[in-house]
Amino acid sequence: GGFWTQSGWNSTLGSICKGVPMICLPFFGEQMVNSRYVYGVWKIGIKMEKCWMERGEIEEVIMRVIVGGE
Repeated sequence: GGFWTQSGWNSTLGSICKGVPMICLPFFGEQMVNSRYVYGVWKIGIKMEKCWMERGEIEEVIMRVIVGGE
């Protein structure tokens, strides 16, 4: 499984504590920095590059996390 999150600090800590990989879609504030740590430093999730996606793109991202273990 995985967790689709805006990368707020509480969500990030909750996912880390439970060992759940994250799909990060930050919007503002500390969310940008948190998501950089999640995918760039800690390597426990991926960061979405755009807010609007087609159904197939969303499915691809979810499968990357579930199957690929990102």
